[in-house]
Amino acid sequence: MKKLPNTPKEIYVDGKVIKFHYNRAERLAKVHKEEKTENCFLCKRNMGIGITMLNIVLVIVLTIFFSKSTGKLNYYNDNGLQFFISKKYFTQTSEFNFQIKNISKKLIKLEKKRRLFEILDDKEKVVFYKEIEVSKREFRPNEYYVENIVTDKLNFGNYKAIFYVDIEKIIKIELKFSVR
Repeated sequence: MKKLPNTPKEIYVDGKVIKFHYNRAERLAKVHKEEKTENCFLCKRNMGIGITMLNIVLVIVLTIFFSKSTGKLNYYNDNGLQFFISKKYFTQTSEFNFQIKNISKKLIKLEKKRRLFEILDDKEKVVFYKEIEVSKREFRPNEYYVENIVTDKLNFGNYKAIFYVDIEKIIKIELKFSVR
């Protein structure tokens, strides 16, 4: 390191003493050193980790909330057609969504137009019954038909919604749910 010749150690400005620190040891002595602790989760250096963990917890809570709000679902695939039924939660009435979708890459014709929908209680007693007339006969790739089924508010208890793919009640989609 090059030493400067004739550099004063201190000068007076407006009656105050100003010291010059040309010595490395003196300069390092003036620097504030951070104390290191062994377990410091809420320290400034760990702030990024804390924010990341808070974000992960928030995403998990939102995922749980939205999965409960969308409801339950079940589906059945039959030769390129997907029959889908779901129940919505957080509504005053019991709402179901029924959908037929062509998941293949070719045109599919629907054989029968009539479908059946039932809601059974714990004792296998029919609480709600509806025949669904599907207005579409042909489904192009990714084309679908949607039907919303709305019932009155059901009493407290466990129920089973059954959607019959065929009118003979051989192939069915079951969806168990409870009303609280």
